[in-house]
Amino acid sequence: MAISRAGARFTNSCFRPISSLDAFGNVDVSNTSGICPSRVEEANTTLEQFPLPLKGNNVSGTTQPMPRQNRVTPFSRIEASSARGDLMGNRGILHRDGKLVSERWKARLWISCELEYKGVRRPLMSPGTYTELFFLDEVTALAAGHRPCALCRREDYNRFRDTWQKAFGEKPPAFDIDRLLHAERVPMIHGERPRIVPLELPDFAMFEADGEAFVKLGRHARKWSHSGYGPEVHLPHRAHQLTAPSLVRVLQAGYVPRIHASAGVHPAK
Repeated sequence: MAISRAGARFTNSCFRPISSLDAFGNVDVSNTSGICPSRVEEANTTLEQFPLPLKGNNVSGTTQPMPRQNRVTPFSRIEASSARGDLMGNRGILHRDGKLVSERWKARLWISCELEYKGVRRPLMSPGTYTELFFLDEVTALAAGHRPCALCRREDYNRFRDTWQKAFGEKPPAFDIDRLLHAERVPMIHGERPRIVPLELPDFAMFEADGEAFVKLGRHARKWSHSGYGPEVHLPHRAHQLTAPSLVRVLQAGYVPRIHASAGVHPAK
């Protein structure tokens, strides 16, 4: 397993010292101090405290705030947006002095988490702890390469691993899943995305066409944005795949991720 700069091992859920693992190598849920927040003390739309001039407004000293750079796209990019997301995520410590640094990950463990968990509160981008990232929904998180957290999303995590077993015939530990996903997503992040026929993708897989991200739903697609999904459009004949191959197989095997209400889909688990 990877070792953090503080000497704590990364577990199959949020970052915790190895002493807090249970007998199965999972996080000891009886002690939740400092892990998956029940409420991130500042919302993911929290704004930086430095001013920018208001466009079209000549009032002296009038300013508008700037959103934090903590929203993740299906391309796995981290951008600034004032729109809200349905899930939080984690790739390690990616900030310094409240600002994002140049690295976009510090570990192979990439997870998606609940916005609320067991009443734990934490401010955003605190020194020495992981950088809170945010996603529109789980469809976006999967396309960006993040699997469900084993702690705050235990039910989804178990369902994910059960479906992984259906897809691959085995149920490996989270560390092995993370290693495989990392080997797939890094080349895709750098532009090596398979050229595919979108109609052949399973529902909830994402693809890129003309520089935009879309989710495949039935025989149609919807364009992604930080705020939600657009109206239905026809599937293109060709596109580039965004969701990693292993995660596409998990979707094909029946895993149903959470999708934002703007998609107009209410999948039954």
